[in-house]
Amino acid sequence: TLGGTYSYAQDINEAGQVIGSSTTAGGQTHAFIWEGGAMIDLGTLGGSYSYPYAINETGQVTGYSYLANGQQRAFVWEGGVMTNLGTLGGTLSSPLTINEAGQVVGNSYTADFFYHAFLWDSGTMNDLGTLGGNFSFVRAMNETGQVVGGAYLLSGEIHAFLWENGVMTDLGSLGGSSDPTGVNEAGQVVGYSYLSNSSNAHAFLWDSGVMIDLGTLGGSHSGASAINEAGLVIGNSHLAGGESHAFVWDEGIMFDLGTFGGSYSTTTDINESGQIIGHSLLPGNTSYHAFVAMKTAVNQPPTASAGGPYQGNEGTLIAMSGANASDLDFDMLTYSWDVNSALCSFDDVNALNPNLTCNDVGNFTAKLTVSDGVNPPISSDAAVNVIFNWAGFFQPVDNLPTWNSVNAGQAIPVKFSLGGDQGL
Repeated sequence: TLGGTYSYAQDINEAGQVIGSSTTAGGQTHAFIWEGGAMIDLGTLGGSYSYPYAINETGQVTGYSYLANGQQRAFVWEGGVMTNLGTLGGTLSSPLTINEAGQVVGNSYTADFFYHAFLWDSGTMNDLGTLGGNFSFVRAMNETGQVVGGAYLLSGEIHAFLWENGVMTDLGSLGGSSDPTGVNEAGQVVGYSYLSNSSNAHAFLWDSGVMIDLGTLGGSHSGASAINEAGLVIGNSHLAGGESHAFVWDEGIMFDLGTFGGSYSTTTDINESGQIIGHSLLPGNTSYHAFVAMKTAVNQPPTASAGGPYQGNEGTLIAMSGANASDLDFDMLTYSWDVNSALCSFDDVNALNPNLTCNDVGNFTAKLTVSDGVNPPISSDAAVNVIFNWAGFFQPVDNLPTWNSVNAGQAIPVKFSLGGDQGL
């Protein structure tokens, strides 16, 4: 920390520089940059608080800080110097991100107390304007300085916009208001738009002047969250039954990424390799797990792992685990267990993690077969060693860890049980 009780990481660049915020010994909260094992206090613009939002590959940091009078200002920190980016005439400015050229986008109040999107470049804060109304806001910026956000029309409706070289372009809508969420280096924009006279929204892709309705997975609503350089769009959509699933859209087709068994999944981001991150509800809808997924051109077969080797006692439950079975395409998997002895049985042969009981001793083989319903089933074997249900020695011999000490030549009765006569 910076001398206080907590610290919080916000962003990291390819050089391993980390930015975040930390409490100081004096109880204030300051932005920091961490590099080479050292945490550097970025300071403030005169007030008691600063917070970082993003860092680029050259180590430039953007965030906001309070002034001595309590007003909030966006800043850029570089080489130990925190620069106040000012405002558009009002009392507040707040950044969103910074690109490799050192351009910063964010939002600021104007002198007449309206909220406008801005682009700060080479010491100048540029008002991106509106689409005829009083307000605008930013959502994202790419490395070429193209900015996307939302702006009010004179009618009071909000439309997504693309700003480039001083020109704000109305991206239109699918009938109602529209809001962008991301832009790639090719200037393709994604987001969501409400339909005409409807409370339902659909994900959209805007490309070369045309807004494309990406549709849904059968339900009434969808929204896009990000796009990569290859034009893969991610988001989530309602199904016909009302569940909400993560999707990836590619060349006109929306693919359902499924869930981990619950009723909900959503996406967070996608990289240039097409790897998608998000989270999904588990069966029972009581908790979430994070996921990484990738759209593949060909449906991949599942993997099967019967686990093991296992060891247990005759007549008692042996817990089996197929938990390492997986499927890259997130197909719904089915499971089937078998064992090579009529004296052994599972409590549920179709469960992922069943219990096995063997009424005999010896070495057996358990087989797990996994099917995704598309590819041929995949099987995995596991060794199972079953021994007598032996609970240890009875008196006068004590079991481990006790050390039994006797006199040489003394006769010691050794008593034990194997849980039955076992054919003796």
